[in-house]
Amino acid sequence: ITSDIIIKGTVIADDKSGNFYKEMILQDSTAGIAVEMDQSNYNTSYPIGRHVYILCKGLYIAKDADNNYSIGTLNGTAIGRIPAGMLATYLVKGQWGLPLQPTTYAMNATTVPTNTLVKYESAEFSNANANQPYANAQTLSSINRYVKNCGSDSLPVYSSGYATFASTLTPPGNGSITAVYKKYRGKGELIIRDVYDVNMPGIRCDGSNGTVTQISIDSLRILYSLGTTTVPNARKIRGVVISDYVNGNNNSRNMVVQDGNYGIAVRFSAAHSFPVNSLVEIN
Repeated sequence: ITSDIIIKGTVIADDKSGNFYKEMILQDSTAGIAVEMDQSNYNTSYPIGRHVYILCKGLYIAKDADNNYSIGTLNGTAIGRIPAGMLATYLVKGQWGLPLQPTTYAMNATTVPTNTLVKYESAEFSNANANQPYANAQTLSSINRYVKNCGSDSLPVYSSGYATFASTLTPPGNGSITAVYKKYRGKGELIIRDVYDVNMPGIRCDGSNGTVTQISIDSLRILYSLGTTTVPNARKIRGVVISDYVNGNNNSRNMVVQDGNYGIAVRFSAAHSFPVNSLVEIN
């Protein structure tokens, strides 16, 4: 950028929870942009809800294949982070404590602008992703957990393993989710700022409250009737793995679990990795 351009926006995402790393998301009434900055814990100076002015001359702007725009310094042929010692040269602090109003979209909307604050109502984490940690805090690995509406539409919710809420369980109910919307490999994804962005205290689309009740394997077997039998919603079984896939006498896509005097075979579409004597729960 060679002209004396100044932009102003409101910080809609900072690094306080660790789910955004050295990246600040700035939005005004027209669009949003990611500001790349080589500064940890910058939220103490540039918190969510603060106006920030950027003196753009001397910086570089880029757009990736997914139409995510970013601004920073030059790192080879890519956008680099503004050095910590130069932040005051380019960034000017403005008013803070400003309210943020996300734009509400339907989950099947296809024209959502990237790097903007969005909200989805009547949303819930899918059965496989409810009551699960947002990310893996032990291995510091990121995870995508999927939220859905009461139809067939869904979006991934990305969380970093470094986030302070990584080990927090996703809620089991239905409600709203507020997040920064980005595109990744042509598809939309949501990045929450913290768990306060998720408010899901309501009844799920299937009429359950999201609470999963443990039943015995014997109780599950009794439910079977001739022909196709569907397990009731919000049930889980718990047992010990008694089959050993390692030695190959059992198909690696099958597992046998026992609870008391009763067992059941669990079938997978691919090889599983649950060793013998593992205690497992099956939702």
